[in-house]
Amino acid sequence: MPALHLRDSPKLQQRSALGPGFSSVWTAFTISALGSGAAAAALPLVGASLSHDPRVVSGLTVAAGLPWLCTGLFAGVLVDRSDRARLMVLTDIIRGVLAAIIAVFVMLGEAQIWMLYIVCLGMGVAETVFDNASQALLPDLVESRGLEAANSRTGFSDSVGKRFIGPLIGSAIFAVAASAPFWIDSASFLFSVALLIVARRYTSPFIATPGEQGKSVFRDIGVGFQWLWRHRIFARLAALVGILNLFTNFSIPTLVLFSEDYLHLSQLGYGMLLACFAVGGLLGIFLTPLVTGRLGVKECIVLSVVVNGLTQLLIGFSRSALIVAGLIILCSCAGLIWNTVTISLRQRMVPTSLLGRVNSVYRTIAWATIPIGALAGGAMAHAWGLRVTWLAGGIGILLAGVLLLPGIWRDIGKTVMEDSVPL
Repeated sequence: MPALHLRDSPKLQQRSALGPGFSSVWTAFTISALGSGAAAAALPLVGASLSHDPRVVSGLTVAAGLPWLCTGLFAGVLVDRSDRARLMVLTDIIRGVLAAIIAVFVMLGEAQIWMLYIVCLGMGVAETVFDNASQALLPDLVESRGLEAANSRTGFSDSVGKRFIGPLIGSAIFAVAASAPFWIDSASFLFSVALLIVARRYTSPFIATPGEQGKSVFRDIGVGFQWLWRHRIFARLAALVGILNLFTNFSIPTLVLFSEDYLHLSQLGYGMLLACFAVGGLLGIFLTPLVTGRLGVKECIVLSVVVNGLTQLLIGFSRSALIVAGLIILCSCAGLIWNTVTISLRQRMVPTSLLGRVNSVYRTIAWATIPIGALAGGAMAHAWGLRVTWLAGGIGILLAGVLLLPGIWRDIGKTVMEDSVPL
């Protein structure tokens, strides 16, 4: 396996670990996450009001995840060829406009399920660019030693905004004004744009990588694939997270139906159940430094997979909303630890000029399985019931861990010995 080396430029050594540029980006991310969380809670409620077929409702997740399969790789090339901060601004403008469009149709009572699908597709395309650009931009804003802290903070914002406060707001006001969550989402993106424009002052001027200009897009994509394939740690991690997302999305897209039919929760209760994802993420923020310090990266990765699989299984057997809420908290905590550790590894080890493309390959593998899992889970729930999706997902996750975790364990250990990387 080719050697992997940490990087830390002299320019970054002169800054604090988390500078003012990161503060602006983090604030922008947090505000837009709040709006996205409100819309995320409202979207399946709108879908469920138009159709109670689990295949139709889970299809919204398929539409949102499909762009990673179709455009994710091209987004990586765009990120490596463009000003990353500027791309984030443009994609937030697009997302704000799309949220406003669906808000208008919901307000007028003219929303159709196909409209929701189109908006999900458009949002998904913009998200592939924004997320890739934000991860690639982060090493330009903070020191290497600050990456875990930066990623944990953005993870916190994702949990609290998209999965706690945002969903609570969205589900609470949906019954009063169904269009309001989407107006909030649109406004949040506009606020995010203003903050990202400020953050651009703290980023280095974009300079195309020597020798990269003029190359074909497909050749650029191939370079990203080659790098990932040659470094087995990231190839195996990408395969594992893709499988985890596949099995997790057997059940998550139809959680709104599960909460209504099996847990007998109201719309507000469903929002509170979504909030449990945020509570788990918040717990993960505080536990990640402790767990990685005590156990190490290898052990954290194994623990995350085992907890994920077991909680899915137990939810499938549970009939108590309180027990399901507790299991969701554990699952979300494990997911936050996984994301913080694996994202920081990529940002620290992948060359800056390749970070967009490698991220796009990695995340395409990870996200492309989401619509497949949602589609399969919707069909499974329609045929055999919603509980089966949780049981099948849990078994699949544990089996994937048995197959792939031993290789990941060996690869990380070998990297530590060969490259003296402080993992």
